[in-house]
Order: sequence, then C-alpha cells, then structure tokens
Amino acid sequence: MELSRLEIVPAGDQVRLQCHVSWQGGSETLWYAVDRRHRDCLEDQRYDGLLVGALLKAMALGEDIEVHGALSERLAFNLRHYYMAIVAGMQPALRPVAIHAERLDDGVGRPRPSGVGTGFSAGIDSFAVLHDHYHHEQRPGYRITHLLFNNVGSHGDRHFDAARRLFHQRFGTVRGYPESLGLDFIRVDSNLSDLLQMNFEHTHTPRNFSVVLLLQKLFGRYYYASTFQYRDCFVGPSYDMAFCDPMAVHLLSTETLDCVATGAQHSRVKKTRLVARVPDASRWLNVCTNVAADGRNCSKCPKCCRTLMTLELLGEIGPFAAVFDLDTWERVRNRYVSSQVLARRGQKPLTREIREFAAASGHRFTAWQHAATAFNLLPAPVMRLGRSIRRRYLGGP
Repeated sequence: MELSRLEIVPAGDQVRLQCHVSWQGGSETLWYAVDRRHRDCLEDQRYDGLLVGALLKAMALGEDIEVHGALSERLAFNLRHYYMAIVAGMQPALRPVAIHAERLDDGVGRPRPSGVGTGFSAGIDSFAVLHDHYHHEQRPGYRITHLLFNNVGSHGDRHFDAARRLFHQRFGTVRGYPESLGLDFIRVDSNLSDLLQMNFEHTHTPRNFSVVLLLQKLFGRYYYASTFQYRDCFVGPSYDMAFCDPMAVHLLSTETLDCVATGAQHSRVKKTRLVARVPDASRWLNVCTNVAADGRNCSKCPKCCRTLMTLELLGEIGPFAAVFDLDTWERVRNRYVSSQVLARRGQKPLTREIREFAAASGHRFTAWQHAATAFNLLPAPVMRLGRSIRRRYLGGP
C-alpha cells in the first residue's frame, strides 16, 4: 500500500485534508473535511492521521505501507513495535505490516499546542469525561478546550449516504450543549468507512484517532472516552476494541500530542451517577443507537434501556424525562430486564454492573422478571408455543 499526494483542497464551505491511497487491485482518495475556520488546525506536513486511518486496510490485506512523505518518529515507532500487535490480538484476521516513510520527524522545534480535546456524542462516556476534565478540572493544561464530532463509522459503517445524513442530524441534536459552554465543537466528515469496509466496533479507536492526529496543530492533549473499567480490559479476540483502550491509546501519541484513555477508572454505573450531576446533562443526554430515531433517544433500544435502568436504580430518572420517553420505558422495562440484565447475555460487563449495583443497593427484581428470564432459556419451539398461548388468552405481543 502506498500513501502519497498529501494536500488540503477547498470543498464548498469546508476544506479537505486528503491523500491518495493505492493497494494491489485498487486505489482511493482518503479525505477528511472540516469547516474553513479550522483550516490552520490541520497537520499537512505529516501523514500521521491518514496513515492511522488506512492502517487497518493494509493489515487486512497484508500489504506493507510506503509513505511518500513524513511521519512522526514516535508514532511510527509505537505502531511498528506495539500498536499493531495489540490490534492483531483483538482482531486475529488482521496482521502487522511493515511501515516505511521517506522521513521521520522527531518533533524538534515543534511547539506543543495548548488545545485539549475529547470527542462529544452526548453519551454517558463523553459526558463523564466532561465531568472529570472540564467541570472539575482546575489545571489549564489538562482542562478541555475543544470537542470533536466525527463521521468515521459510528453513524453507520456500510450505508455511507445514510450514515452522513445521520451524522449531520446528530450533530444538530447535540451541538447546543457545547455552545452553551462556549466550547468549540468541531465537526469532521470523512470517507474513511468507504475505504475500510469494516465493522465499526472492531475498529473504532484508530478510526477516531486518525481525526485527532489530523488536528495536531490544535491539540497537545486528547482524552479518549473508554467504555470499560480496568478490571474488564484485556488484549484478545473481542467484539469491541474498547476492551484494550488503556493499553493501546497512549501508543497513538506523537512528540507534541499526548493521547490519554480516560474513564476506565469508573464503572458505567458510577459514570451515570456523575453525569446526573453535570449541569444540563438531563437536557442533552443522547445515547441511542437506533437509526430510525433520527438522532434522538428511542427509549427502547439496548443502550437506551441500559441507561434508563441505571438512572432508575440511582433514583435519577425523573430529570431525564426531557430526553427519554418514560412511558415507552415503562412498557419495555420487564423485557429488557429478563432478556438482558438477568439472562446469560447479562454477563457482558456493562449489564453485569447493573446487576451488581442492584444487589448492592438492595433492589429486588420481580418474580415475573425472573420467570420471564427462565422462559427465554427454553427451546425455541416451546417459546413460540408460549407466546401463542399468551397472545390468545392474555393479549399483548
């Protein structure tokens, strides 16, 4: 694989940082677009961000990478010796490749920018980062100054036009909160998903850091919101790359940019408690993954239900009625508890935390919820018969 022709080009009311990516059997112009006012934040002398964006495809193809330009020496060293080994450990279908660059930049003479960034989706993880490193951070060099909102797969990693529409919808839904704080909210569009054609959960960390590395003229420090607490993190085959964040994120740093994984020091239940204390979070919290919800909370998908269940156990659900439909939650609560929290799939870390917190706080799940859980474990034909009898004699779905 070769990366060449790094340049910034105009694109309507935006500018694009792009390069040409070619591999055996194909080629693509990989681009990232920001508003014109952020043009001077773009790193157009080094291929760092574009390399990290294209790296997964090279690892999937098993092709070594030739960079026709400069790379951060620190980043290149970490990728070669450590980072690719972690990625391959998480996704065994990928394998480390060689990286060659025309020049390695040791950063001498480069000033460290003063910007401190993090991503903001208005979810629990991102609000918890703001709680820790904006609302309660006193040291200027560590206090967040800018927020990012990226289109690199979280809005859809296959149907790209639909993903871009949802990206803009969600940005419009949550932008009011950063504006109320006076924080610059940077929207970054990209065609990275077109290039990669990969599952987002398997690959989200390098996708998002490709954007961060493009903005090295702005950021001297960047916080990446980790999903899981330290006790659950590991390197090994997994459905979610977030499990390795504490081991991997710092390896994407450069001579002038410190990348920090934050959030693993808290459980998701604790994060939710912290978010309930963030000013105005109850007006802006947005956790939904349901595409049909048009960028708002559907109040019935697994992520909405997980958040609502936790808020309910914490006694904090009332203030969030502005962003959730509590009537919908009332209708789906029993099904969520029986099929997720108490069932075998409840062994996943975030639902296990709910069950542990419920036990520690003295909450008792109902006999009906336990019975429904047992019903869900029955063989499929028996379950279908049971549903048929229920509909005929008791009504309902």
